[in-house]
Amino acid sequence: MTNQLFIVIKDTFLSQFKSRGYWILVISPLIFAALAGAVIFGITKMQGNTTPNIAVVGNQEVRSILVQSEKELGIHVSNITNEKKANTALQNEKLDGVLTVNKNEATITTQPKSEQIPKEKITAILGNLSRSQKATQYGLTAEQTADLVQPYNLKSVVKQAKQSTNSGNTESANQLI
Repeated sequence: MTNQLFIVIKDTFLSQFKSRGYWILVISPLIFAALAGAVIFGITKMQGNTTPNIAVVGNQEVRSILVQSEKELGIHVSNITNEKKANTALQNEKLDGVLTVNKNEATITTQPKSEQIPKEKITAILGNLSRSQKATQYGLTAEQTADLVQPYNLKSVVKQAKQSTNSGNTESANQLI
């Protein structure tokens, strides 16, 4: 009896195994998963979540600080240090921005299609560097400079004025709720 049952199972499986419907049933989940993966990959590539690539022209100290802070800033500092080459690369859309640093000011030039460059963070780094250089010029020690640039500690407290109500029922109801 069991031998006959196994013969029927084997014959049924082999006849189904050879059919087109069986292979469509087996392979279709794999095809759908591959298509979904390709669509997701395409969408992420189209969104362009890449790090902006900038060139730093001028001050080498600023360039080295930005290279050290690349991960925090979410940028990549290019090896281009020549202003002419940097502007050419910016026009060819190989760079997202060119940071030109002079003594007391810096200019960042970008393209409209460029990735978002964290200008506030770069401004903070340039400001800290400028303050430390000026403190060194004035003959201040590192501790004096740190004490000088320390922000003022301002605490904020909100007090609510007591409101008098005519009925005590409102306060009792609020307390019960």
